[in-house]
Amino acid sequence: MLTRKLFALLVSFVLLLTTALPLWAGGWVVVTLDELPRQLHAGEALTLRFTIRQHGQTLINLSGPGPLLEAHHAETGAQIAVVGAREGFTGHYRADVIFPTAGMWEWQIVPRPFPAGAAMPPLVVQAAAVAEPVAEEPAQSDIADKTGLDLGEHLLLQWIAFVTDWFAQSAPAQAATVESTVGTPTAAETLAAYGQDLFLAKGCTACHLHGAIAVAWSTESGPTLTDYDKTATYLQLWLADPAAVKPTTQMPNLELDAAEIDALAAFLTANK
Repeated sequence: MLTRKLFALLVSFVLLLTTALPLWAGGWVVVTLDELPRQLHAGEALTLRFTIRQHGQTLINLSGPGPLLEAHHAETGAQIAVVGAREGFTGHYRADVIFPTAGMWEWQIVPRPFPAGAAMPPLVVQAAAVAEPVAEEPAQSDIADKTGLDLGEHLLLQWIAFVTDWFAQSAPAQAATVESTVGTPTAAETLAAYGQDLFLAKGCTACHLHGAIAVAWSTESGPTLTDYDKTATYLQLWLADPAAVKPTTQMPNLELDAAEIDALAAFLTANK
Protein backbone atom coordinates (compact mmCIF):
# COMPACT_ATOMS: atom_id res chain seq x y z
CA MET A 1 0.00 0.00 0.00
CA LEU A 2 2.84 2.35 0.91
CA THR A 3 4.57 1.58 -2.36
CA ARG A 4 1.46 2.53 -4.31
CA LYS A 5 1.16 5.81 -2.42
CA LEU A 6 4.80 6.63 -3.09
CA PHE A 7 4.34 5.80 -6.75
CA ALA A 8 1.27 8.03 -6.97
CA LEU A 9 3.15 10.88 -5.29
CA LEU A 10 6.07 10.41 -7.67
CA VAL A 11 3.78 10.55 -10.71
CA SER A 12 2.09 13.68 -9.36
CA PHE A 13 5.47 15.31 -8.79
CA VAL A 14 6.63 14.51 -12.32
CA LEU A 15 3.43 15.95 -13.79
CA LEU A 16 3.81 19.08 -11.68
CA LEU A 17 7.43 19.43 -12.74
CA THR A 18 6.51 19.05 -16.41
CA THR A 19 3.80 21.69 -16.14
CA ALA A 20 5.96 24.15 -14.21
CA LEU A 21 9.14 23.63 -16.24
CA PRO A 22 8.46 26.46 -18.73
CA LEU A 23 7.89 28.85 -15.81
CA TRP A 24 11.07 27.83 -14.00
CA ALA A 25 13.14 27.70 -17.17
CA GLY A 26 12.23 31.08 -18.58
CA GLY A 27 8.99 32.44 -17.17
CA TRP A 28 7.18 33.74 -20.21
CA VAL A 29 7.59 34.67 -23.84
CA VAL A 30 6.06 37.18 -26.23
CA VAL A 31 4.81 36.28 -29.71
CA THR A 32 5.14 39.04 -32.30
CA LEU A 33 3.53 38.66 -35.71
CA ASP A 34 5.71 39.92 -38.58
CA GLU A 35 2.80 41.19 -40.63
CA LEU A 36 -0.92 41.22 -39.97
CA PRO A 37 -2.83 40.05 -43.08
CA ARG A 38 -5.54 42.51 -44.07
CA GLN A 39 -7.23 40.85 -47.05
CA LEU A 40 -7.85 37.10 -47.19
CA HIS A 41 -9.90 34.79 -49.38
CA ALA A 42 -11.13 31.32 -48.52
CA GLY A 43 -9.01 28.53 -49.92
CA GLU A 44 -5.91 30.66 -50.45
CA ALA A 45 -2.56 29.55 -49.01
CA LEU A 46 -1.30 31.96 -46.36
CA THR A 47 2.08 32.07 -44.64
CA LEU A 48 2.15 33.71 -41.22
CA ARG A 49 5.56 34.58 -39.79
CA PHE A 50 6.32 35.51 -36.19
CA THR A 51 9.05 35.78 -33.57
CA ILE A 52 9.39 34.48 -30.02
CA ARG A 53 11.09 36.63 -27.36
CA GLN A 54 11.83 35.45 -23.84
CA HIS A 55 10.56 38.06 -21.37
CA GLY A 56 9.72 40.15 -24.42
CA GLN A 57 13.39 40.87 -25.12
CA THR A 58 15.64 37.99 -26.16
CA LEU A 59 14.90 36.00 -29.31
CA ILE A 60 14.84 32.27 -28.51
CA ASN A 61 14.12 28.98 -30.25
CA LEU A 62 11.41 26.94 -28.57
CA SER A 63 12.14 23.43 -27.34
CA GLY A 64 9.80 20.48 -27.71
CA PRO A 65 7.00 20.38 -30.27
CA GLY A 66 7.24 24.06 -31.20
CA PRO A 67 4.56 26.73 -31.64
CA LEU A 68 0.99 25.77 -32.49
CA LEU A 69 -1.39 27.98 -34.47
CA GLU A 70 -5.01 27.32 -33.47
CA ALA A 71 -8.01 28.85 -35.24
CA HIS A 72 -11.75 28.33 -35.16
CA HIS A 73 -14.61 29.65 -37.28
CA ALA A 74 -16.79 31.93 -35.14
CA GLU A 75 -20.05 30.76 -36.76
CA THR A 76 -19.56 27.06 -37.53
CA GLY A 77 -16.98 26.16 -34.90
CA ALA A 78 -14.72 24.53 -37.52
CA GLN A 79 -11.15 24.25 -36.25
CA ILE A 80 -7.66 24.45 -37.72
CA ALA A 81 -4.37 23.53 -36.05
CA VAL A 82 -0.97 24.08 -37.67
CA VAL A 83 2.47 23.50 -36.15
CA GLY A 84 4.94 26.28 -36.86
CA ALA A 85 8.45 25.64 -38.20
CA ARG A 86 11.69 27.52 -37.63
CA GLU A 87 12.74 29.86 -40.41
CA GLY A 88 15.79 32.08 -40.69
CA PHE A 89 17.23 33.75 -37.60
CA THR A 90 16.90 32.67 -33.97
CA GLY A 91 13.36 32.84 -32.64
CA HIS A 92 11.74 33.23 -36.07
CA TYR A 93 8.96 30.86 -37.19
CA ARG A 94 6.45 30.38 -39.96
CA ALA A 95 3.09 28.65 -40.17
CA ASP A 96 1.44 27.78 -43.48
CA VAL A 97 -2.34 27.76 -43.21
CA ILE A 98 -5.43 27.73 -45.43
CA PHE A 99 -8.74 29.08 -44.16
CA PRO A 100 -11.27 26.89 -46.01
CA THR A 101 -14.42 28.97 -45.56
CA ALA A 102 -15.38 32.63 -45.51
CA GLY A 103 -16.33 34.39 -42.28
CA MET A 104 -14.63 35.42 -39.06
CA TRP A 105 -11.83 33.24 -37.73
CA GLU A 106 -10.56 33.69 -34.17
CA TRP A 107 -7.04 32.44 -33.61
CA GLN A 108 -4.02 32.31 -31.35
CA ILE A 109 -0.42 31.10 -31.34
CA VAL A 110 0.60 28.84 -28.46
CA PRO A 111 4.40 29.03 -28.01
CA ARG A 112 4.79 25.47 -26.71
CA PRO A 113 6.10 24.37 -24.24
CA PHE A 114 4.93 27.69 -22.74
CA PRO A 115 1.20 27.16 -22.14
CA ALA A 116 -0.16 30.71 -22.46
CA GLY A 117 -1.51 31.30 -25.95
CA ALA A 118 -0.99 34.65 -27.67
CA ALA A 119 -4.39 35.83 -28.89
CA MET A 120 -4.38 37.48 -32.30
CA PRO A 121 -6.95 39.85 -33.83
CA PRO A 122 -9.80 38.00 -35.58
CA LEU A 123 -9.38 37.53 -39.31
CA VAL A 124 -12.30 38.22 -41.64
CA VAL A 125 -11.94 35.84 -44.58
CA GLN A 126 -13.72 36.79 -47.79
CA ALA A 127 -15.42 34.31 -50.11
CA ALA A 128 -13.16 32.62 -52.62
CA ALA A 129 -12.31 34.89 -55.52
CA VAL A 130 -14.21 33.96 -58.69
CA ALA A 131 -13.02 35.06 -62.10
CA GLU A 132 -15.71 37.07 -63.86
CA PRO A 133 -16.67 35.84 -67.34
CA VAL A 134 -15.59 38.06 -70.20
CA ALA A 135 -18.67 39.53 -71.86
CA GLU A 136 -18.83 39.34 -75.63
CA GLU A 137 -19.10 42.63 -77.44
CA PRO A 138 -22.44 43.05 -79.22
CA ALA A 139 -22.35 42.89 -82.95
CA GLN A 140 -22.12 46.33 -84.50
CA SER A 141 -24.22 47.49 -87.41
CA ASP A 142 -22.55 48.01 -90.72
CA ILE A 143 -23.11 51.75 -90.75
CA ALA A 144 -21.29 52.18 -94.03
CA ASP A 145 -24.05 50.25 -95.85
CA LYS A 146 -26.90 52.38 -94.47
CA THR A 147 -28.50 55.22 -96.37
CA GLY A 148 -28.18 58.76 -95.04
CA LEU A 149 -31.66 58.57 -93.46
CA ASP A 150 -31.01 55.21 -91.82
CA LEU A 151 -27.69 56.43 -90.47
CA GLY A 152 -29.26 59.51 -88.89
CA GLU A 153 -32.04 57.49 -87.28
CA HIS A 154 -29.53 54.98 -86.01
CA LEU A 155 -27.32 57.64 -84.35
CA LEU A 156 -30.35 59.41 -82.86
CA LEU A 157 -31.66 56.21 -81.31
CA GLN A 158 -28.21 55.46 -79.87
CA TRP A 159 -28.03 58.95 -78.32
CA ILE A 160 -31.51 58.67 -76.80
CA ALA A 161 -30.68 55.26 -75.35
CA PHE A 162 -27.42 56.59 -73.88
CA VAL A 163 -29.08 59.60 -72.21
CA THR A 164 -31.94 57.49 -70.85
CA ASP A 165 -29.55 54.93 -69.43
CA TRP A 166 -27.35 57.63 -67.86
CA PHE A 167 -30.27 59.23 -66.02
CA ALA A 168 -31.53 55.83 -64.88
CA GLN A 169 -28.18 54.90 -63.36
CA SER A 170 -27.00 58.23 -61.96
CA ALA A 171 -29.92 58.84 -59.58
CA PRO A 172 -29.60 55.53 -57.65
CA ALA A 173 -25.82 55.88 -57.66
CA GLN A 174 -26.00 59.33 -56.11
CA ALA A 175 -28.47 58.09 -53.48
CA ALA A 176 -26.25 55.12 -52.70
CA THR A 177 -23.25 57.42 -52.31
CA VAL A 178 -25.10 59.54 -49.77
CA GLU A 179 -26.27 56.46 -47.84
CA SER A 180 -22.82 54.86 -47.87
CA THR A 181 -21.22 57.87 -46.21
CA VAL A 182 -23.56 57.62 -43.22
CA GLY A 183 -21.81 55.63 -40.50
CA THR A 184 -18.64 55.17 -42.56
CA PRO A 185 -15.57 55.43 -40.30
CA THR A 186 -13.23 58.32 -40.92
CA ALA A 187 -9.65 57.80 -42.06
CA ALA A 188 -8.46 58.51 -38.51
CA GLU A 189 -10.87 55.93 -37.05
CA THR A 190 -9.80 53.33 -39.60
CA LEU A 191 -6.14 53.95 -38.78
CA ALA A 192 -6.79 53.68 -35.04
CA ALA A 193 -8.72 50.41 -35.55
CA TYR A 194 -5.74 48.98 -37.43
CA GLY A 195 -3.51 50.10 -34.58
CA GLN A 196 -5.74 48.30 -32.08
CA ASP A 197 -5.33 45.08 -34.05
CA LEU A 198 -1.57 45.61 -34.16
CA PHE A 199 -1.51 46.08 -30.37
CA LEU A 200 -2.53 42.42 -30.17
CA ALA A 201 -0.59 41.13 -33.16
CA LYS A 202 2.72 42.65 -32.05
CA GLY A 203 2.41 41.20 -28.55
CA CYS A 204 1.98 44.53 -26.74
CA THR A 205 -0.66 43.05 -24.41
CA ALA A 206 1.93 40.71 -22.89
CA CYS A 207 3.31 43.71 -20.99
CA HIS A 208 0.69 46.47 -21.30
CA LEU A 209 -3.03 46.61 -20.60
CA HIS A 210 -5.46 48.79 -22.55
CA GLY A 211 -9.12 49.31 -21.75
CA ALA A 212 -10.19 48.69 -25.34
CA ILE A 213 -8.68 45.19 -25.43
CA ALA A 214 -9.60 42.28 -23.16
CA VAL A 215 -6.92 39.61 -22.79
CA ALA A 216 -6.76 36.43 -20.75
CA TRP A 217 -3.12 36.88 -19.77
CA SER A 218 -0.64 39.72 -19.29
CA THR A 219 2.43 40.20 -17.12
CA GLU A 220 1.42 43.85 -16.66
CA SER A 221 5.15 44.58 -16.41
CA GLY A 222 4.68 47.80 -18.37
CA PRO A 223 2.39 50.76 -17.77
CA THR A 224 -1.31 50.63 -18.61
CA LEU A 225 -1.82 52.55 -21.84
CA THR A 226 -5.56 53.27 -21.81
CA ASP A 227 -5.07 56.99 -21.19
CA TYR A 228 -1.67 57.49 -22.74
CA ASP A 229 -0.60 61.12 -22.30
CA LYS A 230 2.26 61.42 -24.80
CA THR A 231 1.95 62.98 -28.25
CA ALA A 232 1.73 61.01 -31.48
CA THR A 233 5.11 62.46 -32.52
CA TYR A 234 6.78 61.15 -29.37
CA LEU A 235 5.16 57.76 -29.86
CA GLN A 236 6.39 57.54 -33.43
CA LEU A 237 9.97 58.18 -32.30
CA TRP A 238 9.60 55.70 -29.44
CA LEU A 239 8.14 52.91 -31.56
CA ALA A 240 10.74 53.38 -34.29
CA ASP A 241 13.64 52.85 -31.86
CA PRO A 242 12.88 52.70 -28.12
CA ALA A 243 16.54 52.60 -27.06
CA ALA A 244 17.29 55.79 -28.98
CA VAL A 245 14.69 57.62 -26.87
CA LYS A 246 15.48 55.86 -23.59
CA PRO A 247 18.76 53.88 -23.55
CA THR A 248 17.82 51.99 -20.36
CA THR A 249 14.49 50.73 -21.68
CA GLN A 250 13.68 47.02 -21.67
CA MET A 251 11.39 47.32 -24.67
CA PRO A 252 12.89 45.77 -27.82
CA ASN A 253 12.91 47.27 -31.29
CA LEU A 254 10.16 45.36 -33.11
CA GLU A 255 11.27 46.64 -36.53
CA LEU A 256 7.87 48.21 -37.17
CA ASP A 257 7.31 49.84 -40.54
CA ALA A 258 6.05 53.41 -40.94
CA ALA A 259 2.42 52.38 -41.51
CA GLU A 260 2.40 50.21 -38.37
CA ILE A 261 3.96 52.98 -36.28
CA ASP A 262 1.38 55.51 -37.48
CA ALA A 263 -1.46 53.09 -36.74
CA LEU A 264 -0.26 52.26 -33.22
CA ALA A 265 0.27 55.95 -32.47
CA ALA A 266 -3.25 56.71 -33.71
CA PHE A 267 -4.73 54.00 -31.49
CA LEU A 268 -2.84 54.99 -28.35
CA THR A 269 -3.66 58.69 -28.73
CA ALA A 270 -7.28 58.23 -29.84
CA ASN A 271 -8.66 59.22 -26.42
CA LYS A 272 -6.75 62.51 -26.23
